[in-house]
Amino acid sequence: MTNELLSQLTIQDIKEVVNAFFAQQYDAYKDIAGMNDKEAGDLWEYTQRDEFYQDVLNRMKDNNHYRPPCRERYPVLLEQAEYVTSYTQNPNSRTAENVFIRSIVAHQLHEEGYTYSEIGRVIKKSHATVMFYVNKVNDMLSLPQMYTTEITQYEQFKEIADTI
Repeated sequence: MTNELLSQLTIQDIKEVVNAFFAQQYDAYKDIAGMNDKEAGDLWEYTQRDEFYQDVLNRMKDNNHYRPPCRERYPVLLEQAEYVTSYTQNPNSRTAENVFIRSIVAHQLHEEGYTYSEIGRVIKKSHATVMFYVNKVNDMLSLPQMYTTEITQYEQFKEIADTI
C-alpha cells in the first residue's frame, strides 16, 4: 500500500473495511479459529472499539514502512527543535538561531529520506538552501570542539526526533 493512500486512510475507513470483512467471514472465522459463540462475540465486541481500528491502521502503516508526508513531519520536528534550543523560530529571519533550527530540522528530514525539494517546499526555501542547511549540520558535526553547544542541542533534538 502506498504512503499516499495510508496517509489518507481514517479510522472510519478501517472500520468499514473490517466490518465488511467480518460480516462476510464471521462464521467461517469462528470455525477456523475454533471459537465458541461467546469467544466469537467477545472478538466481535473488541472489533467495534476505536482502539481496534487505530491498531489496525498503525499495523498497516508499520507493515508498509509508512512515512508521513513531509508537510506533516516538519511541524513536529520544528516544535522539538524549538523546545531543545529554547528559541521560537522566525521563518523569515536569518539570525544564527533561526538558521540553526532550520538546519537541524532540514538535516533530520533529509536523514529520514525526504528530498531536498520536498523539504524546501515545506519550509519555503529553495532546494539549494536546504542542501546548505544539511551541509552546515554535517560541517558542525565534523568539528565537535568548535560547535559544542550546537552539537549538544543537536544530539538532544536527535534523541527526541528519533522517538517521535
